[in-house]
Amino acid sequence: MKILESLHFGVPCLATQVPKTEMIEEFFPRSPFPDVLKGLVPEVMGSTDAFLKNAYLHYAYEMNPKLHLARVAEWLSGKGL
Repeated sequence: MKILESLHFGVPCLATQVPKTEMIEEFFPRSPFPDVLKGLVPEVMGSTDAFLKNAYLHYAYEMNPKLHLARVAEWLSGKGL
């Protein structure tokens, strides 16, 4: 959720490398080491507005509860089995 909030306001992101942040790896660098994260700051600060907007749209779609409810309904109806 924090990633989505940051992207909404055009703020570049990076994250600690934990299982919970695995899904953002396609767009944002991750590392378990603070010194590596500090070194990545210049890279993420160079993110373009278009990149940030595309990332926001991607995650806004992926996190839309209607999408998940539709998948559950599909599964319950037997179409998702």
